[in-house]
Amino acid sequence: MAPNWHHQLSYAIINYYLIKDYIVKKELLPEEINAIELWTNGEFEYRKIKAIQNGIYKDSFNINEYIEYEKKSTLLLGLFDQLNDTTNEQEIFRGDIIEYEGKSDKEIYTNYMLNNKVGDIISIGKSILSCTLIKQVAETAPESSDDYRGEFTPTILYIIDKRKSKFINISQYSTTSNESEVLCGTNKKFIITSIDKFPERNHLNYYLNEV
Repeated sequence: MAPNWHHQLSYAIINYYLIKDYIVKKELLPEEINAIELWTNGEFEYRKIKAIQNGIYKDSFNINEYIEYEKKSTLLLGLFDQLNDTTNEQEIFRGDIIEYEGKSDKEIYTNYMLNNKVGDIISIGKSILSCTLIKQVAETAPESSDDYRGEFTPTILYIIDKRKSKFINISQYSTTSNESEVLCGTNKKFIITSIDKFPERNHLNYYLNEV
């Protein structure tokens, strides 16, 4: 009896993903995995990498420290050339504290909302940014920030829908693999397509498409 082609196709698909994942894993060198672990270890060392990518705080590093973190930055940026985008066009989320002009939390919230409207094009960061495939992870992320001041701290959830560039899932190498962390590349721009407002807690949901 001829083999069932449905079974053959399923077997081929499964093997394709196994082989693809193996190749992606094999491409990374130990120092590249170490750079991801440094970025995700929760010790705020990622801030030094971001500072270098943002072109600030160079004078605050000693020369050896600067060389070390510049190398980590280069390794992370290189991942966008090596790894495939395996997010399968899923929505991607990033939670953040709103840093904007204003004397009070309510004023910061209001000013940001008034100056970033539907149809506007915004940048959410110059450096690599940590995002996630899990909405709840992004929603609670601001609470771990040193700038979180309590439940009325102005916060924002970016919901990235349509994308043009590569977003890479690093969760298999992350020290927090349960967060489904995805890296967004540098200097990305997005158009605001919709906004949900929650003034009672100074929170905004911004829906974005990459431009």
